[in-house]
Amino acid sequence: MSECERMEQLIERWLDGELSSVESERVRAHVSDCERCRAARLRFERIGDALNRVLVVGAPRLEFAPFWRGIEGRIQ
Repeated sequence: MSECERMEQLIERWLDGELSSVESERVRAHVSDCERCRAARLRFERIGDALNRVLVVGAPRLEFAPFWRGIEGRIQ
């Protein structure tokens, strides 16, 4: 596995703040020097932005009452 392949597996976790400070710095340094991994970072950021927009806009319109009634019925 190449260094870029390893980094691409870590970029999403890095963007989510899930890496240690040592790992984060390693990924940050690699991404700043590597065009391929910068492009991967941009793809992950765009996906995250799109998901956030959908969830922020769409979630308030969801009707959860029927869902909770179904759960309550199963519990009883």
